[in-house]
Amino acid sequence: YRRSIDISVRHALADEEVTGRANLAPSLLALGDAAGAEVEIIEATQRSSLATRGIVAMRHAGVRARTGQLSEAQVLYQRALRWLEDSLDQHNLALVYLNQGITHVYQGHYAAALESLSMAERLAQRRNLPVLVAMATHNMGFALARLGDLPEALAVFARAKLAYAGLGNPQRYVATLEGDRCEVLLAAGLVTEARDGALA
Repeated sequence: YRRSIDISVRHALADEEVTGRANLAPSLLALGDAAGAEVEIIEATQRSSLATRGIVAMRHAGVRARTGQLSEAQVLYQRALRWLEDSLDQHNLALVYLNQGITHVYQGHYAAALESLSMAERLAQRRNLPVLVAMATHNMGFALARLGDLPEALAVFARAKLAYAGLGNPQRYVATLEGDRCEVLLAAGLVTEARDGALA
């Protein structure tokens, strides 16, 4: 990302520089550099154009969500949705709906979460984005579990399992799915099934 920014600055590619800074911010945050992430996302926000403001708002929302500022993140996700809908950017639109839905779950807004995640799943299916389909389906199951609809959560988790299988069963995602599924099975009193799932 830093090399991309440097090249963009050297060749006066303003939109590319802004996008590079917006994408750098979450990576810095993941490395524990919250201050550096803040500098990059604020600069990207201030310098964003009509072409880049939707993606910048999406990244800004992600930074806010990961630092516990969930309400501020939701405001930014709404802005990103409005701007990305105008640009017809279906891939990033699906990604915003996905992340907005996950943030709704953490806020306890389960109906809103399911609405956002369903939209993410539909958009991802329409655009043939199998990774986003799997992630949206998985998180719908997570939301349903928190809502207390255990049978429907298990049914949706089964769909997510099939979606991950189509991706070659990426270990990190499948492990998280099995953990979420085991929690639901335990809540339903299905201890043997939960134990089997944990050992699978």
